[in-house]
Amino acid sequence: EMVAGMVHPVSLCGSIHDAIIVGIGYPQGDDAVEAFRVNFTRRNADLTPVRDEAEEQGMEAQHKRPAPTGDSANFLKFLQNELIPMIERDFRADPAKRILAGHSYGGLFGAYTLFEAPELFESYIIGSPTLSYGDRFVFQQEETYSRGHKSLPAKVYLYAGDEEAANDTTLTDTLRFGALLESRHYEGFILKKTLFMDDNHCQVIVPGFHWGLSHALRK
Repeated sequence: EMVAGMVHPVSLCGSIHDAIIVGIGYPQGDDAVEAFRVNFTRRNADLTPVRDEAEEQGMEAQHKRPAPTGDSANFLKFLQNELIPMIERDFRADPAKRILAGHSYGGLFGAYTLFEAPELFESYIIGSPTLSYGDRFVFQQEETYSRGHKSLPAKVYLYAGDEEAANDTTLTDTLRFGALLESRHYEGFILKKTLFMDDNHCQVIVPGFHWGLSHALRK
């Protein structure tokens, strides 16, 4: 709802292309607390690239249910083999203009997908990615990718909030990630990055998505 609300009024002014917004969520009932727990435990599995037993134990204790991790490979297969074909079969979608947007663990999944299947999406909006996850797995993944590839055919819109530095390494890891990508000089790769002042990890979602989508959908 948030993303659709951002795109609709801007598209009316003609500055961006129309877009089909696809939100990937989980079935949930009327119990708000139960829905919250389902969302957090399911996303922990879908959006993380490798297993982290400490994360599983912490989330299981917090949400009183199993909280597996490390299933990003299967989640990516779901996008490739089921969701994208269905959307492009049933709707007026352009396969050359796909955008993947994610924040926090969603940003981690975006970064993972960038190196696992870079051509699947034209643009990646990677917001405040949890790059510390799995002993900084994505940095290892990028190092392996760089050894075998000179090109990275994608546009990346990378953002974070300056107040994220107060709690963990999200800000410094995001800045490091951007600098690393720039240093590789990948062919066909475009990077835009920005830092939002006075925003923490939750506050920055709204301006970050709006900024990324405004660039990715610009005419």
